[in-house]
Amino acid sequence: MDTNGSNNTQLTSNNSVINRHPSWSPDGTLVAEIGRMDNTVTVDVFNADPAASDLPRRIYESIERPAFYLYWAPDSRHVTFLTTEPLVPIL
Repeated sequence: MDTNGSNNTQLTSNNSVINRHPSWSPDGTLVAEIGRMDNTVTVDVFNADPAASDLPRRIYESIERPAFYLYWAPDSRHVTFLTTEPLVPIL
């Protein structure tokens, strides 16, 4: 997308996944997002260049511990996120 909002390009291609909470890397080359497909939550990293042939890279997948709050390292080399702890039975 250009800075004025024109030339939008869809990075995702799987219509069965609900993509939410996109987070741009500081250098503007990557986009991380949280996806939900049925009961599974994923974190995927996309190349922001639509001409790139890279497929999204899945870095996390869980049924029990959904991811939230994506944060990029200042050098754009790592993305971090939080998850919930599983419920522990009270004895």
